[in-house]
This record gives sequence, C-alpha cells and structure tokens, in this order.
Amino acid sequence: MTEVWKVWQAFVLDFPWIVPLLLLVGLLVLAWLSNWIAKRVIVRSIQKVLQTGDWVLGLQIYQSKLVPRFSNVLPALVLGFGVAQIESLPVALVNLVQNVANSFIVLSLALAVGAILDVVNGLYESRADRVDRPIKSYIQLVKIIVYVITALLMIASLMDR
Repeated sequence: MTEVWKVWQAFVLDFPWIVPLLLLVGLLVLAWLSNWIAKRVIVRSIQKVLQTGDWVLGLQIYQSKLVPRFSNVLPALVLGFGVAQIESLPVALVNLVQNVANSFIVLSLALAVGAILDVVNGLYESRADRVDRPIKSYIQLVKIIVYVITALLMIASLMDR
C-alpha cells in the first residue's frame, strides 16, 4: 500500500492539476447524485401523494409542476457551495461557477413562483363566483413582473454585481 501511495504522491507532484480536476469530477458526480435523488425519490414521492389525493389543491400543485421546479435548486446549491471548497481552483473559475449556479437558482425559484401563481389561478377558477371577477390578467401581470425582476437578477448575478 505504501508503494501505491508513493507512486500517487510522485504523480501528483508531476501533475499538480490532477487533484483539483478529480475534486471537480467528484463535485459534478455529487451534484448529479443530488439531482437524481431529488427527482427520482423526493419529487416522485410528493407527486404520488398529490396525484392520488382527492383534494383540489393537490391536483393543482401536481399539474403545475411546482415540486420539480423547486427540486432544480438542489444541484445548483451543491455546485455553488462545493466549488468554493476546492482550494486550488482559479478564483475566476470559482466565481464563474458560483454566478451561473446563483443565476440558475434565481431562474428555478422564479419558475416556481410562476407555478404557484398558476395554482392560485386554477384554484380561483374552480370557484363558482369566478365568472364575475376573473383574475387571470392580474396573475399574468404579476408573472411578467416576476420574470422581469428575475432577468435583472440573473444578469446582475452573471456580471457578479
């Protein structure tokens, strides 16, 4: 075992970039694994509960794809926080990955807010008195405002502001 360790140390001394590369690959695998767990285990479980329920809210949440929108945040968090833990990476690369991850988180949360607004609209349209006071145009206006703010936040995050 010590022979293997000596060979590994000599290899790392000859190629100092190999350790950060292996750590990056490990981080990508960890982000993929967190995405897989979020989508295959958590989202599917929640969606089965929502789909099989007899309540209108659960069906609206299931149809709006709200839960998958929130689950997209987890791998971005893993990448954003994980890349900062790898010490020998260039600062520019760390900033780039963190900015892209932050932008993706903002986008995912904005899409989730849009899904929540769809749920609110769907619940309102299931009411009997909705014909007198439609709210769809107000919901769409709020969505436009949310998406404009999201675009500004994403641009600011990508520019590191």
